[in-house]
Amino acid sequence: MLTRLRDRLADLLERPIVGRVLRLLGVAVVTAGVSGLGVYGVCNYHRFARVATVEVVGNHHASVVAVRHLADVHEGDALLLIDLNTVIRQVMRHPWVAEVEVERVYPGGLRVHVQEHEDVLLLSHAGHLYRVNPSGEVFLRARGDGLDRPVLTGLDDRLVEQYGPVARRIVLDALHILDLVGESGVIQPDDLSELHFDEALGFTLLLRNGGLLRFGFRDPAQQLLRLGVMARNGLDLSVPHHIDLDLDGLAVATPLSS
Repeated sequence: MLTRLRDRLADLLERPIVGRVLRLLGVAVVTAGVSGLGVYGVCNYHRFARVATVEVVGNHHASVVAVRHLADVHEGDALLLIDLNTVIRQVMRHPWVAEVEVERVYPGGLRVHVQEHEDVLLLSHAGHLYRVNPSGEVFLRARGDGLDRPVLTGLDDRLVEQYGPVARRIVLDALHILDLVGESGVIQPDDLSELHFDEALGFTLLLRNGGLLRFGFRDPAQQLLRLGVMARNGLDLSVPHHIDLDLDGLAVATPLSS
């Protein structure tokens, strides 16, 4: 009896249509199994993908410890459940940080890209120095190192607190002068020690060698052109001079005694 059943089954399997059906059923079973595993893996990946490292790149002034503290992401946190926008907002609280990007690095990493402010000017106000970026944003009180930037002076409390837009315009004008100085080639930004603003007299530039350039309220680009002409005609700017460029049609250079 068993022998006859075995022979009949073998005969059925040898038929082409039966073989094709069984092969299709086999593929379907395998596909379903793989798909099931894939769905299970996606749905449960967050249970297994855990933060192992938090990498901070692009930072210079903002320490890795400070950025990680603000990010508030810890080893063992579920990688896929981290709200990247929240991390960005928190890291942006650091005064040196201008922009932040955050990315997951599989299988268990988080990378925080930091772009810091560039301080190009120091603002003297109320007895303190503040760092200013190229956009004119005052972003941090200056302490410790990095105090070798030109200093903008002359903005008193009344001007800053009562006439904020005017004070900001003065800061932007000072930055514009710095840019023009760098482009002129007559003097270098590193030659500048101070940019002083006076409500009645305008801008005066103090050089590190003790020299003084009075620009007033006139176009600084034109003032630098006139200074360049004077230098080409023999004026030695390495020697301290008091140079008044805020005059109609002429400029006066007076050597300063050492």
